[in-house]
Amino acid sequence: MTHKEAVLISAYSGYLLTKDFSDVHKFCEEVLGRPIFIHEFADEKVQKDIREKCKPMIIKMIEGGQNG
Repeated sequence: MTHKEAVLISAYSGYLLTKDFSDVHKFCEEVLGRPIFIHEFADEKVQKDIREKCKPMIIKMIEGGQNG
């Protein structure tokens, strides 16, 4: 698994698969297009928004892995 994939899966699943949460935090801010305060990660709506934005990337990653 690449670091980029670990960050994506961490953002989607809520389980930290990287050594540094700041990479996931930065990725989530880029995905949502806005700053995210740390306490917002506990908000179910924010979690849902992140999952919805990440889902197409997760699907693409999975489908890409099946071709190799």
